[in-house]
Amino acid sequence: MRIVSPGTLRSNYDYIIVGSGPAGSILASQLQHVGRVLVLEAGSIHQGPSSRVPALYPRSFGSRIDWNYRTIPQPNLANRLFDWPSGKTLGGSSAINAMIRIEPALSCLEQLENHCGPDWVTAASLKGLERLRSLWQGTLPELHPNTQSLLDVAVAQGTGNAHGLVTPGQKISPYVRMQVKGRRHSSGRLIECDVLPNALANRLLIELDKVTGICIDVDETLAARYPLHPNLVQFPHGVVDWTQSRLPDGTLWRP
Repeated sequence: MRIVSPGTLRSNYDYIIVGSGPAGSILASQLQHVGRVLVLEAGSIHQGPSSRVPALYPRSFGSRIDWNYRTIPQPNLANRLFDWPSGKTLGGSSAINAMIRIEPALSCLEQLENHCGPDWVTAASLKGLERLRSLWQGTLPELHPNTQSLLDVAVAQGTGNAHGLVTPGQKISPYVRMQVKGRRHSSGRLIECDVLPNALANRLLIELDKVTGICIDVDETLAARYPLHPNLVQFPHGVVDWTQSRLPDGTLWRP
């Protein structure tokens, strides 16, 4: 990884990726072998022990590496407001989460297909989960005796799985820890290309339906336009941030 500043940017990049969260990091890891890639990260690079040790993940909430989002009042929860942690650092939310994986049951995947259409067919989702398993199995936690007893009953009845991977027809399994010797193993480790930290992308430069550059704020100061002429600009937003992306006419941009 090469940490760059506005003064050390290359004059041209083949790909610009806005955001270094899980999607952005994986995309960068694939494109960096076929072209010049720049990753823009709105947060910082240094994360501290609260991020490096997954067990301390709650301490990252409300910190400088959290976007500090809050929900609107929830009518069905006494109009309370809730914190919505979202990582603002290299690796995005994979740098502040608990580093565990809980796979969905088949019924959940079927509901996803019903609500979201053909782009989320159950068979494709299962194939994606199988690919994740082949990349990294993770480790199982030490279960509380009461939890272990519940799991044993579920396994005996055919509705549970003791291996941490829910298969079709099963509904109960332990979570899987995605850690390495108690240390965080976030997606940011995959990036080997140029990274510009503390860079908030606020506008694309578009000429004749083609992106010719991007406007960014660096260290909360408006930076000059960067006519980087990329072949492709990717916005691998998470569930929350993509709703803030708008086209020049003010309409909501949809991926």
